[in-house]
Amino acid sequence: MKLNISIILLALTLSACASIENPFGSTAPSDLPGNVAGDTADTSSVVGAPETGRIGKRGGTQAAVLVDGRPITRSQIQRRAAFLRLRRQGGGASKAREELINEAVQLAEARRLNTLPKESEVTAAYARFAAGNKMNTKQLNGVMNKAGVTPRGFKDFIRAQIAWQRTLAARGRGGGSATDRNRGPSWLPAIGQSSSAEEQYTLQQVVFVVPKENRRIVNARKSEANRFRQAYRGCENAKAQAETLRNVSVLSRGRMLASELPPNWRRVVADTQPGSLTPPQVTEKGVEMLAVCGKQEVRTANSELFGEERRESASVQEKALLAELRKAATIEIR
Repeated sequence: MKLNISIILLALTLSACASIENPFGSTAPSDLPGNVAGDTADTSSVVGAPETGRIGKRGGTQAAVLVDGRPITRSQIQRRAAFLRLRRQGGGASKAREELINEAVQLAEARRLNTLPKESEVTAAYARFAAGNKMNTKQLNGVMNKAGVTPRGFKDFIRAQIAWQRTLAARGRGGGSATDRNRGPSWLPAIGQSSSAEEQYTLQQVVFVVPKENRRIVNARKSEANRFRQAYRGCENAKAQAETLRNVSVLSRGRMLASELPPNWRRVVADTQPGSLTPPQVTEKGVEMLAVCGKQEVRTANSELFGEERRESASVQEKALLAELRKAATIEIR
């Protein structure tokens, strides 16, 4: 088991997650997917903690922090402090508590935007990390238990990281340098591998705007969007085609990896031939479609989900969003 701990330490220490580029900017597709039947996201607590009503009852669990009424327990802080030690990070319980508070407000925003990962995604990422470090999940469980992190503590971290990256994409604040963005998003499912092949799309966004105060016209706008789609003559002609219509926006969104797309858009984009539009989707902004102007397979470097370096080099926009969310949250430290 000592050998396995060494492997984990190496993987965690060398990791360096890249920021993601959200090509949708402030007009990102807003109709993010819900959970499919039988495969739900964990929405019951901050990061898998018990409900507030069970705090302090049998079992000795106690809330150390409440974030908008959701508990962070002392046992969670202990597990995160152990995880910091495993990542060769100092700060102890104090830093662990702050990290969990940050993740709590990030997860709250993910709930609002419906960008929480499904449990199957968290479990799959955990298994891929184990396989990438030449272990099965049972062996990784043993490593995490021996280190005091526990499998649950590690999966809580994975869940928060995936949710935050999807939230940044949805809000258009992924940031990062061009070099970083070329590495792919930090939750790219190639965990434990040196590289991964995936599709890269050149996209154009078409929005048939529907004002919030006039949502009754959504069906009519969707019919307009379908007619636009049938008459679509390629990305180079889209703006001219839209000029004949009212309240239609055509925006070039550049290149985007498949893994950077919100899951519901990812599926339809993959099924769309270059030079064509996806079927229209109703969103907060109205009725949206994506045009696939080009497609190619690229290889992306290992995203290394589990590094502290990414937190230290987070973009100004990302830090500003986190500060904004923390300011809006009710945080009670007990």
